[in-house]
Amino acid sequence: MKHIFLAVSGASGSIYASKAAAFLKSCSDVKLHITISPAGRKIFLHELGQAALDEMLSDVEYLHDYDDMASSVASGSFPLAGAAIIPCSLSSAMSIAAGLANNLSLRVAQVALKEKLPLVLLIRETPLDAIHLENLALLSRSGAVIMPASPQFYSKPSSIDDLASETAGRALKYLGIEVPDLFHWG
Repeated sequence: MKHIFLAVSGASGSIYASKAAAFLKSCSDVKLHITISPAGRKIFLHELGQAALDEMLSDVEYLHDYDDMASSVASGSFPLAGAAIIPCSLSSAMSIAAGLANNLSLRVAQVALKEKLPLVLLIRETPLDAIHLENLALLSRSGAVIMPASPQFYSKPSSIDDLASETAGRALKYLGIEVPDLFHWG
């Protein structure tokens, strides 16, 4: 079993978190761990509504409180297979780059980096200034996958849902998760 941690931060793009959670819940070899920041919850409710939040969290065995620094996944000894912050606010990314770990999302990101585990940051905010770019480069050199939420159009998506599914699926690929029906060029 792979233990995968999914954090939802306060950036716009809740649909990506919803799609990633649905993919991970459908994997028979994945134990999904989720946490949501207070801002992430607020934005999720604004963008997708309570029913979508309830659906994302349904059947999640490990729903962690955002401030629970004693959570099992906060330890480097926990058998975590990888972590993703989807969507990832620039505030979260800059905090990780600074080595901060004052909530569970940031702590798990720090654990992933120090333990050399896959860490995917699906960055949703733009534009990026020099401070952001330098810190994102630092995170990349430290082992994080920096993935801007830039949907591709060559698959000829027929809906926003298709675009979000492709982007979330591509992010999960970096955690070793095979998402069926992803478009492959050629």
